[in-house]
Amino acid sequence: MDLLAMPLPASQIPAAVEPEQLLRLDAAYPAEAVLHTAYEMAAEALIWLVPDAPEGSRLVAFARRSPDGAPVDAALAARFLDRLTDQSLRVMLRDRTAGMRDAVFSTAMAALASG
Repeated sequence: MDLLAMPLPASQIPAAVEPEQLLRLDAAYPAEAVLHTAYEMAAEALIWLVPDAPEGSRLVAFARRSPDGAPVDAALAARFLDRLTDQSLRVMLRDRTAGMRDAVFSTAMAALASG
């Protein structure tokens, strides 16, 4: 992977580029899922969470990777939302089943230890 393909740290993106498109999401979307999806799509566009989003929402900004790159369009935002929905469900399912997974693992380890 060359240096141009490496995503910028989120702290540097707002100072480096102006967003071409903003997408307002409900705060129910886990920030972890938004960041994971943005990282997965880093080769397509710069995607980051805007720090000053209105209360109860998350604001996602999109910009081209380079000045001569493909413009940010509705198709990119649609792909982002599709991937974000999948990733959000994974995060929520993982978080909601953590206690059950821990109990199953503990029971299995106890059974193995007892012989």
